[in-house]
Amino acid sequence: MNAHAQPGEPHEPRDQAYLYLVVMVAAVGGFLFGFDTMIFSSASIYLKEAFDLNDAQTGFAGSGVVLGCLAGTFAATFVSDLIGRKKTMILAALLFAVSAIGTAVPQTFWQWNVFRILGGIGIGVAMVISPVYIAEIAPTRIRGSLVTLNQFIIVAGALFALFMGYLLAKYVDQSYSWRLMFLSECVPITSLAVAL
Repeated sequence: MNAHAQPGEPHEPRDQAYLYLVVMVAAVGGFLFGFDTMIFSSASIYLKEAFDLNDAQTGFAGSGVVLGCLAGTFAATFVSDLIGRKKTMILAALLFAVSAIGTAVPQTFWQWNVFRILGGIGIGVAMVISPVYIAEIAPTRIRGSLVTLNQFIIVAGALFALFMGYLLAKYVDQSYSWRLMFLSECVPITSLAVAL
């Protein structure tokens, strides 16, 4: 047992590299949060053209993820208490994956919205559970810095989404570049699911 650990607190792992690896895996949830919320900015103009959306429909397309996120944040604590933090993060990764694939291959605008709202639920869950999971496994003396790292990775995910959107818009045919923008989320999702 770690001599510096307080009763009831997680013991500090001997291997600090392992601790940071686990934290980075957990923080992928934050990365997906930033990526998923920002990729819509790049894809929205092409989505509007693909489904011939009016202004109200375009506005709903942008807000659907927020509705899902609201539901996800309320559900996260109950689900994590029921099945545990790790399994809840896996559930969030599954929601992200279903959303990424579903928003890339919809036949109608309403199908797209259903999958986008599912992605929003995943965002809400990840937004709550990732920092909680990090705080629970982190040693007391570095807990604050590791939770802060999660916030930094949210911003990194948003920045990466804009970069990915720019590349796909510039070098891929506009008729399906928006589909690849949403599908590209599968890369970090896969790494999260495998590592968990």
